[in-house]
Amino acid sequence: MKFIMEKVKEERGVSLIFVIILLSILIIAVGVLGPYLFVRETYRKQDVETLDKIKAIRNAILGNPEIISKGLRSSFGYVGDMGGLPPLLEYLVLQQSPTPNPFPIAWNQTTWTVHSTGIGYGWRGPYIDPTYSGNYEYQAFKDAWGTKFQYIDSAGQTIINPSTVTFPVYIRSAGQDRTFGTSDDINENNQPELCRITENDVRAILRGYTYCDNGTPTQMSGIVVYWPSLSVNGTVSITSGNYSSNLSGPCPYQPSQTCYYFETLRIPIGIRKTELSTASYINQFVVINGGGTLHDGSSGRMRWNFRGGPCGACIVYTGNKAYYRAVDCWWQGFVRPIAEIEIRNNCPNPVTITSFRLEYTYPRTIYFTTVFFSTSPSMPRSGVGWASSCYGELGRSGQTYTLNFTGEFRSFGTFRYWIITRCTPTSFTIPGNGTGYISFGYFVDDYDNCIDIRSITFTITLSDGSVLVVRP
Repeated sequence: MKFIMEKVKEERGVSLIFVIILLSILIIAVGVLGPYLFVRETYRKQDVETLDKIKAIRNAILGNPEIISKGLRSSFGYVGDMGGLPPLLEYLVLQQSPTPNPFPIAWNQTTWTVHSTGIGYGWRGPYIDPTYSGNYEYQAFKDAWGTKFQYIDSAGQTIINPSTVTFPVYIRSAGQDRTFGTSDDINENNQPELCRITENDVRAILRGYTYCDNGTPTQMSGIVVYWPSLSVNGTVSITSGNYSSNLSGPCPYQPSQTCYYFETLRIPIGIRKTELSTASYINQFVVINGGGTLHDGSSGRMRWNFRGGPCGACIVYTGNKAYYRAVDCWWQGFVRPIAEIEIRNNCPNPVTITSFRLEYTYPRTIYFTTVFFSTSPSMPRSGVGWASSCYGELGRSGQTYTLNFTGEFRSFGTFRYWIITRCTPTSFTIPGNGTGYISFGYFVDDYDNCIDIRSITFTITLSDGSVLVVRP
């Protein structure tokens, strides 16, 4: 029994000595490795912070691809607004060069504006956190160790020329040792997705094919694409390119038929606008995605819906309109408020109009008296035209009228008066690929008060199925 107790005491003593030795080793290890581990964790955090800053710079230049609107990318950063890369990172936060200018290039960037085509362009920054750190330096352009990022193209140029840039372009950090070209750099070699900007990231090819409402492929010419172009001094202007669907190939939606494709040159990514030059067939915005493709899910190509020719309705509103004496009334010399619009027949054959419907919205009930069709730009300025009063009533919004009525203003000296001359069947024909004009007017209310029509949106439906929308 004594032997057993002594054995237990001996084992307890050994265990205690072992624990003491183990704790001593751990204390020494913490003392030796602790500072190393702390420094390593600090460097890891600095690496992460630097990568986050590079990503912010990239998004400022190219936009954030994760921002989606209506199923399409909608953020394109500096390139989307300006049409090219900034020459220096500082111009992501500065619209113009300061005075005196400490930078090696003067940059006077165009203020954000909206072009007549309806697309915006110009500088609308700052595109990144503009926190100033002194001496014309900004915190967003320094890595976690306080060194300014290197922004350079593959030719080694530190000033990026938007017209002659040599891709790819790099965003680099010197790393912990603050010296570029050493093993701890953060650059395109170890972070290619963040640090490298390729031409596909900046410029894209718009590809698509043309088809009709009825699904029949059709060939179109004069497809105009508008985009902003950045000059070497920072100013931006709208550039256009004219393209045709002259490439043939299989149709994504009609495999048994031949489709007509078109492809543009490389243009800067962003929200762009296209239209058909001969008439406003297309008047919509499109989004060009990086990588060279615009698509709607149709095998990487965009469908463009055209009307005209074999597609049916041929007449379109060109967007040109004019108003004549829009606020004058009958007691002011019988001069009527008239609106004139220009129309175009985009079909090769003549189109004859036999009826029309004019629709509009106004706070109270108003009527129109005259409608006039012509192939001459010399339109009647006093309201000469077909008058619905031939029917014994004024024209009403939403009612279809056949062209079997007419009326004229007669003049005797300076006195004008209204007279119905005839109410015989008639029609209006516009030649193939020709231009015509429609005037409509003398809008009055129930008390014959004259109505100012310049703020009204009109929708005109013609007998061939064409629908013309005339906005203020």
